[in-house]
Amino acid sequence: EMELQVYPNPTRDKVNVHIGRSVIEEIRLFNAAGILVLVQEGQDSRQAEIDLSKHPSGLYLLQIECPEGSMIYKMQISR
Repeated sequence: EMELQVYPNPTRDKVNVHIGRSVIEEIRLFNAAGILVLVQEGQDSRQAEIDLSKHPSGLYLLQIECPEGSMIYKMQISR
């Protein structure tokens, strides 16, 4: 099982994604309506920083793509 850390959660602006034993290929952010609102390349690194300052408060789903598959993580933007 892949280790995934997403912090801080809830966040006001930036969020850090860290994956333990793999690399991040792509990160997708979906709003509560299921609409894709952000795509960010992972640079094949084990960590990434995402700027969410332009997105309104609410619940979101982060989809983290890595060579082994994808993971979904619920997160909250609150200001």
